[in-house]
Amino acid sequence: MECGSTSRPTVPGFPILNDSYTIYYGFDQYFQVYDTDTKRGWGLFGRASISDGNPTPIRYFLSAGIGGYSPFAYERGDTFGLGIYYTGMSDQFGPLPRAIVGNRDGMGVEAFYNFQLSPWMNLTPDFQIIKPEAGAFAKTAYIGGLRLNLKF
Repeated sequence: MECGSTSRPTVPGFPILNDSYTIYYGFDQYFQVYDTDTKRGWGLFGRASISDGNPTPIRYFLSAGIGGYSPFAYERGDTFGLGIYYTGMSDQFGPLPRAIVGNRDGMGVEAFYNFQLSPWMNLTPDFQIIKPEAGAFAKTAYIGGLRLNLKF
């Protein structure tokens, strides 16, 4: 690149546009608060975004769910979550990304429960169903997981 040049490096197939936009909104609201501790409760959460879809491959994204501290063991610190998302893909982005991921919409759901076994250890089973619709190479996935977290 020459000194004083105003050109920017680009990745082939990923155009640079100066007049693109993305708008994002997120919220979370407790419906139930336990005792006087307003940091422990459960409620609704959601996220939404929209873009012009050019050059980004995602036109819009929506997610919502319930989660927070468990009504059964909030004193111990157990948490839970159940959520769903939907991704609307753009058909306005470059040829390389379109060839890799296609331009079909995707969706998924997830559920988890986090057992706070001690102040320094928690165990979280998790289950997800993901339907990426990202072209012929991806199919609906059913994913189970188990995470053990140790805090030192």
